[in-house]
Amino acid sequence: MVIIPGNPAFIVWGRYYSHVQAILAALLHDILGVWFRDVTGFLAVLRRCRALVCGHAALAYVLRDSAVLTKTLEVSVPADKEDALREHLVRECGFVYFAVSARGEGGFLDAVISHHYWISGNHFLTLHCSPDRSAITPIAREPNTALMNFVSPVGFGSAYAALTLQRMGLSVSWRVLGDDDRRRNLLTVAKANVRLAQDPCDLFSPLVLNALPGPAPLHRRCFEGLFACPRQGRYFGDGGSLVDFFDITTVDLATLRREHLPPFGTTTVWRLPVTRPACYGNCARGDDLLPGGIMTAPAIIPAVPFHYGPRFAGIRAMY
Repeated sequence: MVIIPGNPAFIVWGRYYSHVQAILAALLHDILGVWFRDVTGFLAVLRRCRALVCGHAALAYVLRDSAVLTKTLEVSVPADKEDALREHLVRECGFVYFAVSARGEGGFLDAVISHHYWISGNHFLTLHCSPDRSAITPIAREPNTALMNFVSPVGFGSAYAALTLQRMGLSVSWRVLGDDDRRRNLLTVAKANVRLAQDPCDLFSPLVLNALPGPAPLHRRCFEGLFACPRQGRYFGDGGSLVDFFDITTVDLATLRREHLPPFGTTTVWRLPVTRPACYGNCARGDDLLPGGIMTAPAIIPAVPFHYGPRFAGIRAMY
């Protein structure tokens, strides 16, 4: 298990705080209201189970674009809370269970098991069950970075915010994707108008590429500083991610310690299984977070005081 130094990334909204807080809360209720009448009650269940909204609903939230929504709400839950949440969906919510699927490397025991439920009409819910105690693991195994976002009862996060907010993303190599993940990539492109590429060189302009370190030609440039290198170990809370709370006055360090709200406590570090020409960055010589050929691994973010501060220039324009 890796111990990650440092602090999660936060944004202080300053004098716009009340305005932003109202927009964030309304947006969350509008999105979840597509599937639930009692959004507040559903969020309470997610909090008890340390579960997260993920998939296209989380992407729609980050982009503030309801056109990204599909007919299926996706939720990620840690292994130790799987049974409790599955029982609640059937007994309390009355959802109809109809299918199961699996996705993940390392064999079935390490796979993300997805349970599929019919809610009503043309609305469905897919519950992605993590093989470990981190609800982040199913998100870390998405086929493209545009889907590596989450919404929790207390906040939200985007792992590749600088790319996602520009509707760009890195994709796992097409040749290693299964049919379901290939369809998932195509759906992301169609619904969110996201431009996907296996090599970050295909996402940035020559002006940006020329400014990056590394020798010629441009495809050998290092993207580690932009947190856009597929070989780079990543986690929610690092310098390339966006993690924010809906109300920073009610969520403190003691709450996170007590409730282990994701992505804090046990979380996941990952890298993308993408094939691209060799570069000369630090991650090419060996990543400190993920040694060898490991794709995902459990990790712990130490409980340390928060450091607030702006992470991305112009982020306020989202709201």
